[in-house]
Amino acid sequence: MKRAILKDNKELVIREVVKEDSKAIVEYCNKVAGESDFLSFGENEFGISIEEEEKIIENIISCDNETIIVGTIDNVIVAVTMVRSTKRKRTHHVSTVSISVMKKYWNLGIGHFLMNEVIEWATNNGVTKKLSVIVRDDNEKAIDLYKKCGFVMEGILIRDVLVKEKYYNSILMGKLI
Repeated sequence: MKRAILKDNKELVIREVVKEDSKAIVEYCNKVAGESDFLSFGENEFGISIEEEEKIIENIISCDNETIIVGTIDNVIVAVTMVRSTKRKRTHHVSTVSISVMKKYWNLGIGHFLMNEVIEWATNNGVTKKLSVIVRDDNEKAIDLYKKCGFVMEGILIRDVLVKEKYYNSILMGKLI
């Protein structure tokens, strides 16, 4: 567990997820889905029950190359970072990162704190040699964050996302560990 002071002087607690977070994570995901069009799922599209989330968390906790890191303020989850990998030997060393922050807490530095924690985790887990992110090409704040954290652009996925009848390209970014 780590603590960080945000730009608004609130304390952010950064920690790995525990099974008991399942209900709070489901509630969090359902809330943030309606706050941003930059996520891979929209409002009412999360579609995972508390029981399913418990199983996901149990599986991730048992993996050496996967994690979920949450950011909390006053014991409320305000940000979630998920790091997923495959079991396949040829790609086991690559982890894909997704990150979200409640809109109320945007622009306070939470994303940067969480990404730094993910990079430290990846550096120390003995398995991960590369982190990847996929980000919509118009999500400038996220792209800037990833660049600040050492990610570089690796490719463009054309017409990768459809939101409100409009297609968007995605950028694939990576960071070698």
